[in-house]
Amino acid sequence: MSTGKKYPIVEVEWEDSKTAYGWQGQSDAQAITPARIRSIGYLLRLEVDAVVLSDSVPAETESAHLPYHCPSAIPRSAIRKMRTIKEAAMPAKSKAQQRLMGADLARARAGKATRTGMAKAQLREFASTPRKGLPARKGKR
Repeated sequence: MSTGKKYPIVEVEWEDSKTAYGWQGQSDAQAITPARIRSIGYLLRLEVDAVVLSDSVPAETESAHLPYHCPSAIPRSAIRKMRTIKEAAMPAKSKAQQRLMGADLARARAGKATRTGMAKAQLREFASTPRKGLPARKGKR
C-alpha cells in the first residue's frame, strides 16, 4: 500500500495529567500541576476534538501492511501550541553536484530512470541551489 501522501511534520505542546506516587503531605498534594508535553510527529488527522500524530509513516516508494507506528490522539482541549516544522533544504555542495541533479531532474521529468534514484522533490532542492559561491567540485575528506 503506497500512500504517496506527504504528511506535514508538526510540534504539539500540550498538557497531560500527572500523578504523584504514594502518600503525600497537604502542601505537596496541592502543589502538583499538569505535565507539559512536547510531541513531534507526522500529522495524520486534524479534527475538531483531536489531533492525530504518528512517529513513523511509509516512504513514498515503500509499501507496508501496517504503515503507521504509534499513532497518538491528543485532545484539542489539552493543546497549548501547535506549529508546522519545515524540512531542511538539501543544498548542492558543488557546481558539479548541482549540474548532475539538474540533469537527473530533467530525466525524471521526461519519465526516464534517474542515475541517483532520488525523488523529483529532492532533485529539485539540489538543482535549485544557487551556483554562486559553490566550488567546481567538492574536495575529498
